[in-house]
Amino acid sequence: MRERPAVLWFLAGLAAIALLIAFADRPVNAWAVAQHGPVIDALRAITQIGNSRWYLVSLPVVIAVALWLRGRAGGRAALRLERIAGVAAYLFGAVAVSGIAANLIKLPIGRARPKMWDQEGIFGLSPFSFDHDFQGFPSGHATTLFTLAAALGSLAPRLRLPFYLVAAVLAFSRVAVNAHYASDLVGGAMVGIASALLLRALLARHGLLFGREAQTLNAAR
Repeated sequence: MRERPAVLWFLAGLAAIALLIAFADRPVNAWAVAQHGPVIDALRAITQIGNSRWYLVSLPVVIAVALWLRGRAGGRAALRLERIAGVAAYLFGAVAVSGIAANLIKLPIGRARPKMWDQEGIFGLSPFSFDHDFQGFPSGHATTLFTLAAALGSLAPRLRLPFYLVAAVLAFSRVAVNAHYASDLVGGAMVGIASALLLRALLARHGLLFGREAQTLNAAR
């Protein structure tokens, strides 16, 4: 049954988080922060690609422009523009839902960020604190990146692995800039992937966007 793999992946994610916190979070963070070179410096420079604001602002513009052009187009062009608007709406909804979920998880956990390690250690918690320094788990940037990877992978299954690889590399920049531990990234990935796939299932149930299995991003072009 489909539920069983989902449960297994969830349990595997929880196990990975526990192992990272217990054995790897601090050494991985110390190693990443100490690294220098063009690759790691580039990651630090583009770390804000995972900021959800970029997508929550830009995607509604894409939707509005696509629908405006659709009203002035006809035939296949109108269908393609409608598809583009639908894809953008799906991405927007997935990013919004995952962001809300991540913030709702952050608050009751209140995990200290790496820069607080000297005072709080690896297990530092301050539940229901609105202090940004205690909103480390899950990583919001990782949540957004893996939301987009899962959503785009749902639209273009053949590119699913590259999407996830790019998300993982960009998410790791959050460790390099000392904003998160590796386990925070795994938590964000779990929230992001779950949000995108649950929204996909909801849309498919109503015959929207995923009504035909053969649909991919290429259909929007």
